[in-house]
Amino acid sequence: QTRLGLKAKVDTESGWTVGGRIEYGIVSNGSSDVNQYNSYNATDDNFKLRWADISFKHDNYGTIFLGKGSSASDTSAEVDLSGTSVASYTSVSDMAGSVLWYDGSTDTVTDLRIKDVFSDMDGLSRIDRLRYDTPSFAGFSMAASAGTDDAYDAALRYSRAFGDTKVAAALAVATPGDLMYSVDNQYSGSISVLTPLGLSATFPAA
Repeated sequence: QTRLGLKAKVDTESGWTVGGRIEYGIVSNGSSDVNQYNSYNATDDNFKLRWADISFKHDNYGTIFLGKGSSASDTSAEVDLSGTSVASYTSVSDMAGSVLWYDGSTDTVTDLRIKDVFSDMDGLSRIDRLRYDTPSFAGFSMAASAGTDDAYDAALRYSRAFGDTKVAAALAVATPGDLMYSVDNQYSGSISVLTPLGLSATFPAA
């Protein structure tokens, strides 16, 4: 995607920081939409809203978010210190989600897409929500959010460096409500370690 947006931040005398973010994604032939037979105008929604929220942050009291943005459980299954991002992380469908599987026994291309089989099983992603994040205590922080269509979630996160070794982790629970009719409760988590040699290991589960 090509992303177009604006971020703003104002520090107040009371210690609160007021921030805002608006961002649109402009996409044509997204890698999660293109397949063997559909390679021209494969993406229907070429211009979509990704973020539109306002935040209030205080070092002692935490941060409140209001509007469209990440829920508390978003990226809970995608904690990754490798720096490889979309090139290689848990969401395989972001890279080639609509590519159709090939059946070697019949020598035919099936109707089954990669994203029909693989899922990162992440949290609730970006939704219209009210979210609160606690300050960080010894590397730990908590977040909770209430979103549209009766969606609720909470997450515990950890991020800390031990010398030159970095460790990050997340554990989340979500009740998707009407956003996902087939799911009552969803649990997700991941942990990642980055060593001084540049070697890293990441383990997600859901």
